[in-house]
This record gives sequence, structure tokens and C-alpha cells, in this order.
Amino acid sequence: MQDFAKVLEKENLTAELMGPFNDLAKDEQDSVRLLAIENCTVLAAVLPEEEKMKQLLPLVEACAMDKSWRVRNNVAQEFYEVRSRAHIAAVQQRAPLVAACPHARDGWLTFVSRVCVRVQLSKAMHVTNAHPEYPQYGRLLGLYVKLLQDPEGEVRASAAKSVHGYLTLVGQEAFLTHILPVARDLGADPMPNVRTALAESLMKVSKDSMKPEAIAQHIVPTVQSLLNCDMPEVRLKVLESFGNIAENMNGDQLQATFLTTLISLATNPQWRVRENIVNQLPLLAHKLVRARVVEGACACSFRCWCNRRPFAKR
Repeated sequence: MQDFAKVLEKENLTAELMGPFNDLAKDEQDSVRLLAIENCTVLAAVLPEEEKMKQLLPLVEACAMDKSWRVRNNVAQEFYEVRSRAHIAAVQQRAPLVAACPHARDGWLTFVSRVCVRVQLSKAMHVTNAHPEYPQYGRLLGLYVKLLQDPEGEVRASAAKSVHGYLTLVGQEAFLTHILPVARDLGADPMPNVRTALAESLMKVSKDSMKPEAIAQHIVPTVQSLLNCDMPEVRLKVLESFGNIAENMNGDQLQATFLTTLISLATNPQWRVRENIVNQLPLLAHKLVRARVVEGACACSFRCWCNRRPFAKR
């Protein structure tokens, strides 16, 4: 599809390509429909900016509500990429590039001009998310939330993998209002692969995309519940990227929220869990400077190294 689209002139893409493509997307065979949705990302990259949402939004909406879970699963897998491409295009239309700044080439003013452009881009992203000129982005956000609540576990898992990406796209306020409440419910999802996908995604949230105090207030409680999950894979996803969350917390917060759980996991039957606890000890020692807390971390280390197999980890 991508190679074929590149051959066509941009002004002819809509007339010559979208008609047959829409027919395939409505085919009675779900195997054909799911292949069609896979190419939405390609079309989002090559369609003229003024045609992207006009042509793709109805298609994405139809496939997100398709009767076949395989089609909905493909939508969930490709949804973030389609949304981000459309979002970038809208932001670029609202904010000037660095090269357009009159001081961009003036040596010592280059840094200032870049800062100005970043501020403009930030404002443009806010406008894109909230301005009435962009109601289609609100519709896309609603579709994403619907995919997070899909009755099929595989669809929910595919959608959950993009939770952290949507924080960057829609901003902290919209994320906390619309996405996080649904994502929080997925922390207790009956399907282990959904909880695993959510854990992997939430642990990618950093202070670059959310304020540290917001992470501590809104993200940490869900991470705590995932860390106490009875599935080792879910715990591992949390522990593998634990530093992303811990760097946004001070020693007192870590002690109050995670220390007891981490010490208890030092005797977990799964050796990979114990190994990841050992890997977190330097970070804990750096953050937790109180003597009694360091003593607890040392006790945790001693248990991991001396009281459990495999011997190679000692």
C-alpha cells in the first residue's frame, strides 16, 4: 500500500485510492477488513493534511466498532500511530517551525528562539486537544477509551500498550480525566495479558510527560496494585522499569509506598522477581538514606543473595 500510494500524485490520492480502499474496509470477510485497517497508518502518512481526518476518521470509527474482535484488535494496535500522525500534522499547522523564527540564525539568540518555538508548540498542542476547531480529536479520544473497555481481552491489552503515549498526545489534564480512570480499572482486569500490558505502559510515564506530584498521586497507587499482582510477569514489568517511577519520588514517599512490598518480594518463589529486586537495590540505597531503611534494604539484599536459588545469583 505504501509503495503504491507513493506513486500517485498527492492530489489524486483521494480520488483514485480512497474509494477502493473504503470498499475493502467494508468487505464481508474480517480478514480483508483487518488488513485494511493495518494500512491506515500508511495513509495517514501520505494523505494531504486537509484530507487525513476527513477520510480516515469514519474508517477508524467503523473498525473500532467492528463485530470481529480481530479487526478491533488491529485498530487498537494501530490507533496510537494514526492518532499521533494526525496530531503532529495539526500541531505543525498551528505553530511555526524554528526556521521561521526571525532570530533563528542569530547565534546567541538561537537558544531563545528554540525556547519560544517550544512554548508555541505546547500551546498549539493544547489548542489541538481542546479547541472546537478540532472536534475529531475528541472523537478519537472517545474511541480509544472504548477500546480500553472492549469486551475482548486481546483488544484491551493492545489498547493498554499505548496508555503512556496518549499522555503525551492529549496532555496531563485530559489524560487524568478521560484515560486514567479506565486504565486504573484495567489494573484489576481478569486477563493477565491486559495487566501485563498496562504495567509495561504505565512504567514508561516519566517526569518529562507528567509532573512528579501528579505521578505520585495518580500513577503510584495503580503501580502498587500491579506490584502486588499474583502474576510474576506483571510484577516483572513493574520492576524492570521501577526507576522511572522512583526517580519522581523522595525517600519518604518510597518508604511509605513501596519498601515493604519490595522487601517481601525478596523472598518471592520466582527467581526473576528476586533478581530484579537485587537490581533495584542501588536505587533504593540512593533514595532511602535513613539508617533503618538502609538496614531494611541490606536485609532484603541478604535474603536474595544467601537464602534462595539459583546459586548463580549469589
